[in-house]
Amino acid sequence: MRIRSLALSALALALTVHVAVAQEYRLPANLKSAPAAVVVDRLLAGREALALQPFQVTQLTALSRRLHDERGRARPAAPGKSVPRSMRTRTTAAEAFRRALALLTPDQQARAVQLLETPGR
Repeated sequence: MRIRSLALSALALALTVHVAVAQEYRLPANLKSAPAAVVVDRLLAGREALALQPFQVTQLTALSRRLHDERGRARPAAPGKSVPRSMRTRTTAAEAFRRALALLTPDQQARAVQLLETPGR
């Protein structure tokens, strides 16, 4: 029981460290208003510079496809109104950036930010 408890604690610590590393980077300003899929597509275009592994390319490609096909999430347009209405919200570039970074190693994350800061790539 104690070994299981220690193993779970170690896993929780490892996940916390990984999430903390992924959160320290911000989406470059030149992409803040871009469609979410553009962020992931630019990372895929720079796969050699990022030294992406085949499984990472597969995961990023799947994420890109989902973002291109996304129709948005339904959310209430005007809370408190008597007639329920909803509008669609799409994934933001910042959300796509966070999802993509979560698939990369810390070294790749730093290179990804540099890659995205370069305009026109």
